[in-house]
Amino acid sequence: MKFKAQLIRKNFEQHVLPHNFECDLLHGSPFHINVGGKTFYFDAKHIKFLDDILAIEGIIANKDMVYGRCLIEFSNG
Repeated sequence: MKFKAQLIRKNFEQHVLPHNFECDLLHGSPFHINVGGKTFYFDAKHIKFLDDILAIEGIIANKDMVYGRCLIEFSNG
């Protein structure tokens, strides 16, 4: 499913995701996030449903590296 997403907080220095981006959010445990042709794995630790936003905090990685913990808000608006 396509979402508009916003990177709210992160605890790593690498520029992995832009602040605002569009992505596909697929599967679960871990989620697969497809951004600009790249696939990231997002292991959700906390999920919160707000009015029209899905907020997920978890650990993000790709096939080569674990980056760290981040909070991403997803909306389908």
